[in-house]
Amino acid sequence: MASTLLGEHVKPVVHGTIGSTVAVLLVAGGGAVISWFKGLPFHWAAVLGVGLVLGLSLAAFLLSMARAVWLRKHDAPLTTKEVSPEKEPVINQHEACERTITNLQTRNRALEEQDTTRGFQIQKRDGQIASLQEQYDETEWLRDIAKDQSDIQNHLDIESAISTHDLLGDNPYINFLFSVTNRCVYKISLLDELSGPLYFGERRLSMVPILSDNSVKNLTPNETKGFIVSQSLTSREAARILTDVPGQFRLYDLHAKFVGSPNLTESVELNWLNLTGPITSKEFIDNNYPKLDIRITPLPLHTYFGRRADSNYPKESLGTVLNLQVIFRNPRPIKVRQFKLITSGPVIAAETGEIKDNPYRDANGRLVPFGNEMSPNLANLNIDIGRGNVTDGWLQFIIRDVPPPKMLNPSDFVMRLHIVDESSEEHWQDVTGLQWMGNN
Repeated sequence: MASTLLGEHVKPVVHGTIGSTVAVLLVAGGGAVISWFKGLPFHWAAVLGVGLVLGLSLAAFLLSMARAVWLRKHDAPLTTKEVSPEKEPVINQHEACERTITNLQTRNRALEEQDTTRGFQIQKRDGQIASLQEQYDETEWLRDIAKDQSDIQNHLDIESAISTHDLLGDNPYINFLFSVTNRCVYKISLLDELSGPLYFGERRLSMVPILSDNSVKNLTPNETKGFIVSQSLTSREAARILTDVPGQFRLYDLHAKFVGSPNLTESVELNWLNLTGPITSKEFIDNNYPKLDIRITPLPLHTYFGRRADSNYPKESLGTVLNLQVIFRNPRPIKVRQFKLITSGPVIAAETGEIKDNPYRDANGRLVPFGNEMSPNLANLNIDIGRGNVTDGWLQFIIRDVPPPKMLNPSDFVMRLHIVDESSEEHWQDVTGLQWMGNN
């Protein structure tokens, strides 16, 4: 292809040089003839003509070559077909053109099909976007509910109840079952963390409660699951629970956290103040830790007198003597530590030693048994008996500074016999049906 291009540029140079040479021969020859006619010797005229021919021919050749080089640098490259169309038959050029056209048409169809496919895809995607937007708009109410219920602690129903327990063993304890019902749209989980103390009544329990058996994990809407809070007790705390009936556990110092999914990144503190603590009712105690079955028969009240050293002065009224015949049956083993009388006034311990129904205080301030003997005095006995035994005996209480008439009305003056066992649990029974025979 390079030789062809060079040949195309050399042809005009050769043609131009030949033409210029012919013209120079004519001009130089004419000039030499004219010089010879004017008298210049023939041989010098011939030399002059030849020199002019050579010089002008060389100059014309150089100029043509320079022009050809310049044109080669500035002309656009020519294709093989343009340089030498005569070397390729016309039929081949036609077939090449048809192939090119066919290729272009194929490519054009492919692009059109691609555009059509993309158009369908865009149309389908637009439809999907419109459908999703419609679904999004239709669930706006649900998003509003989710926003309102993001404070999940206010959308949980939590109930508490006493589960397993042992208030009489060497290691007393009580467990509480908390049932959680999810009332929000989030899935709820309780973290396995619990801190803070429990209270029974107003008294703080000494041992730390423990969270166990936590099944509140991914709790779906309206689903109910639970967890256990285990509370170990001292013997004195267990006795207080058995005695203070009905009693209630307080939860306000406990701390636990819930988390919600999806999209709730922060945990929420359980508000224990909204929960009602488990209650140890009389029914619970009677069914699980039955108290002593106590029957009381009071004797008529006596005035507790004090004698004076000078018998000319009347006896001094110092209070009331209360004598009780007590029969109790123990549905569980018991070891009695103390008998006491709880009144609207003082708390009085039972008299020990020999007791008679009408004691008095002598002039020296000593208690003197007097009247009919009452035996056995239960306050003297070491009562440590097994289940189902019946114990029968007497108890005497001297209520100082309270006259007998004041004790006759239970609404004005309450009296209750308490039997205290070795664990400090108290079994009690009201004292009713009192009588007073007058000045005796």
